[in-house]
Amino acid sequence: MFSQEVDLTDVMGTIFLKNKTNKQIQIFGENHATKLKKKNTFTELVPLIEEAKCLVLVEHSTILCNLEGTPPEIEKMMLATGGGDTIFVNLVKSKYPKLVCFDNRLEDGFFTGMEESQYMRMLVSITPDMKPDMWQEKVKVVLSEIMKKAKFIIKRILPKFTYPYHELEYVKHLSVQIMILDNITDLDLNADTIYNGFPNGYLFIQIIINLLKNIIRIGSLYVDLNLINLIDESKEEKIVVFTGKNHLDRLYIHYSDTYDIHTKNFEFDGETSNVLPVNDFGTDLSILQSIEDLLKQSKAANSPKSAKSANSPANSAANSAANSAAKSTKKKKKKKKKSKKS
Repeated sequence: MFSQEVDLTDVMGTIFLKNKTNKQIQIFGENHATKLKKKNTFTELVPLIEEAKCLVLVEHSTILCNLEGTPPEIEKMMLATGGGDTIFVNLVKSKYPKLVCFDNRLEDGFFTGMEESQYMRMLVSITPDMKPDMWQEKVKVVLSEIMKKAKFIIKRILPKFTYPYHELEYVKHLSVQIMILDNITDLDLNADTIYNGFPNGYLFIQIIINLLKNIIRIGSLYVDLNLINLIDESKEEKIVVFTGKNHLDRLYIHYSDTYDIHTKNFEFDGETSNVLPVNDFGTDLSILQSIEDLLKQSKAANSPKSAKSANSPANSAANSAANSAAKSTKKKKKKKKKSKKS
């Protein structure tokens, strides 16, 4: 649609797709943090979009899809970074009728981008040599928020995952991470009883980090699903999408089987297109089993000695059965003696 008409210097890539019914989709991928000059690829695209009267889908929050109450300095920052926001600001100001925001994470209960960054920065700042008493209190608050969000996602978000992400096994991955975090704090976090030379406390932090990464990835896939739904249900013949490079990579995979690729101007990144959980399920299952074994050993060590365990329920049941058998044998012997006397 527009690839030949503008200088693509400021985009990380673009793809132009067309299907048998002549439905056309052009997707522009960007780095949201890229600094832009006043005149750039996106400012060049604005008049072309308005002339083409195409449907425009921008990766902007569905509940903040306007400029009401936006301070001038924030608006200036939006125009200076990324690119999608340049399209958004200009089209909102011109009251363009076919502008749709598709980032539904905030609307549906995910963390804000600021919360994700804040939590991640704090967690990755913890090093293996730091004793748990240096970070436990501040981690406790963050862990509480992350655990609540993970349980919310299992209950409310993952059941909504449809094709092409319906077979991803995030429920079991998140569930085992939650079980690890629920139990590992019962161990000595200063010790290295799970992995030799690797403190339990630092392993605890790494599991929290991976759980947060999974939550972030699920949120990104959730946006994909909303975008795919909007594209597939639209009756518009021409659709232009402005989104992050990770979404561009994944939509390229999704639509390459059903649409003809007329223009592909980007380097595919297998990492950003990855849809799988961050954690290795087998490794986490092994960690959980180790924790359970260590807790059982600790419980056994703190219980009364085996010599004193004769009164345990299991031993009482065994003794009761033995006594009953002995009494029964004595009764049989007495009956035999009486029958001989008679």
